[in-house]
Amino acid sequence: MKKLLKMVGAIFLLVLLAIVALIVFVDPNRFKPSIESLAKNQNIALSIEGDLSWKLWPSIGLGAETVTLGSLVESEKRLAEIEQMSLLLALAPLFSGNFQADHLVLSGVKLNLAVDQKGKTNWSFLTDSKTAEPVPTNTSESSLNMNIEKISIENSQITYLDEQTKQSIQLSDFNLHLKDVNTQEKLFPVSVTTGITVKTGSDPEIRLSLDLGNQIKMDKQFKSLQLSDGKLQLEILGKKNVAIPLIYDLQVSGLQNKMSYKGNLKLELISLRDLLTHFDVQLETANKEAVSTLEFSSPFEGDEQKIALNELQLLFDGNAFKGSFAITDFAKTAIKLNLQGDKFNLDDYLPTATEEVTAQPESTTDTVLPLDSLRSLNLNAKIQLNELIVKKLKMTGLDWKLLAKNGMVEQQLNGQTYSGKILFKNQLDARSEKANLTFDAALESVQVNQLLDDLFEHDKEKFDLQGAIHLRALGGANGATVNQLMKTLQSNATFSGAELSITPINLQKQFCKLVDLVNKNPESDQEWQNLTKLTEISGSIKLRDEKIVIDSFKAGVENLLLSSSGQIDLAKDRYDLLLPFKLLKSATTSGEEISTSQQQGQGCVIGDTFWAEKGMSLLRCKGKLSGMDPLSDCGPDKELLLDITKDYAEYKIKKKHGAKIDEKKQEVKTKIDDKKKKLFDKLQKKLGGSGDEKAAEEIR
Repeated sequence: MKKLLKMVGAIFLLVLLAIVALIVFVDPNRFKPSIESLAKNQNIALSIEGDLSWKLWPSIGLGAETVTLGSLVESEKRLAEIEQMSLLLALAPLFSGNFQADHLVLSGVKLNLAVDQKGKTNWSFLTDSKTAEPVPTNTSESSLNMNIEKISIENSQITYLDEQTKQSIQLSDFNLHLKDVNTQEKLFPVSVTTGITVKTGSDPEIRLSLDLGNQIKMDKQFKSLQLSDGKLQLEILGKKNVAIPLIYDLQVSGLQNKMSYKGNLKLELISLRDLLTHFDVQLETANKEAVSTLEFSSPFEGDEQKIALNELQLLFDGNAFKGSFAITDFAKTAIKLNLQGDKFNLDDYLPTATEEVTAQPESTTDTVLPLDSLRSLNLNAKIQLNELIVKKLKMTGLDWKLLAKNGMVEQQLNGQTYSGKILFKNQLDARSEKANLTFDAALESVQVNQLLDDLFEHDKEKFDLQGAIHLRALGGANGATVNQLMKTLQSNATFSGAELSITPINLQKQFCKLVDLVNKNPESDQEWQNLTKLTEISGSIKLRDEKIVIDSFKAGVENLLLSSSGQIDLAKDRYDLLLPFKLLKSATTSGEEISTSQQQGQGCVIGDTFWAEKGMSLLRCKGKLSGMDPLSDCGPDKELLLDITKDYAEYKIKKKHGAKIDEKKQEVKTKIDDKKKKLFDKLQKKLGGSGDEKAAEEIR
């Protein structure tokens, strides 16, 4: 502002001296050397190459042509050039000795602003004047009594070039018009039109057009400023122009000291897809209509350090949000966000699903984590949603919080899901060369059938699991890339549940069929329910190398105790599980007979206790995780079935002939001992009675 006032002051100084010359009837051109010398004393190279001329009708004034402005040190590098300028004074006030500007016009202005590689600006000489007088410290407040019918800057051009950032901005065909300008706190109109070209480095240039209009109100001391009825039409030019319309009003106070402001801002509906196209951003989203429209409105307030939008109303693709947004510290880029919304489907904005392809060697490309950006992130965000859909999973009453500061990112999420609760929190430490991630997740009383419906869209006739489960998982990962995080991801989890049921497989039926097969019994004609009821489920699993390994699993199935071992390969979408059974001794019904069922008429009766308390992995399930089908995926494990058949055969033989086998073993042993004794006696006789003790010992 000081720089601009310096330039305007120099122009007004020229105009003021010209008016004095007019009053004393002196040719104004005689003052050109004096004006240029006065500017030189201020370290300013001012040159009036054209003639000064009087304008006497309808108002009295002064005109000048070809005025240049620059630094004395680098006078060949011009900061500004003005093709024509004129100042008209109202005639009536002149008779009372007052100078009242009627019209100030600048035409063909060329303003060249530049920053060199060392950060020095080419306008610094305006503030580094060697003859600048100190600002008085104890003076009464000055006032500016301004009343100008019209101020215009026409057909002008402003360029800005920063050698440090390699960025250039050019305002072409710049036009500024003010009418009835005053400092009596009366509204007057202001309009600006210009073309804008922005280029950074080797990036493609961005071309825009700007059309702005509003009403302004100022006071004499220039302490406050008011903008009302503001309308800004910013249009991005390209193959298809995109308009960004803004409506605003603004009140600024403390312009001279401790500035603060407040107002209202409204962005009318814009096309986000067309906007992104200008920046060569092509979105491939699951929903082709995603990221289409945006509009918002909010009152705002702030000062030199902060700004806040406290009653934000936002409409994104028809999804309504309300809340607040604030930058609480410009210097630290501290951002605070609080939004509440109704329903949002995140799946619409995820990349388009691709068809499964044949596994190929691991790619050498990877996504590097933006650790520098995470370290500089200063964000306190809170989002509440009535419903959120992520990867087809539904959550309601969602409360999500994110806190990021000094390289530490903490996240917490609470909500309801599938008649239960979801609790999640994690921490990302980005302060070192590799990010360190830890998390704690829990599901409470979640209905698994509803979860599976949305997660896999599975065929319930092939597989269905009903009931509520509880899950708690703790884990972490570290790395500098996405692949490193995935490969190092580790987690330990425990789960439990009660009264779950699996359909259409009946595990009790499968156990009975296996027993009948081993016993060589005819297949039973009993009718079985197409479900398995599981009670008192508990277990633990581990996640390592993108594989879920079952550490332990226990579940009751009538008088059977079911356990499990195996793994689920998430990367390959495959699973391979063994389902060992154990028939409990408490299943005894009469004598030595035991049953698989606790209810009369259900299950099967097994003839002896061989099957009791024996862990047998007779059933194996393996296949595609996303297309799970127990009827086709699960079947007897042939090797284990042969082993149990052999064990059972030995058991039956021992049970039937056990006493005779033991008696026969003793008889054979006695015969061998007798033969050894006779052979020993015979050898002694041959050796003449003396005997070879060593040989005899060997015979024994």
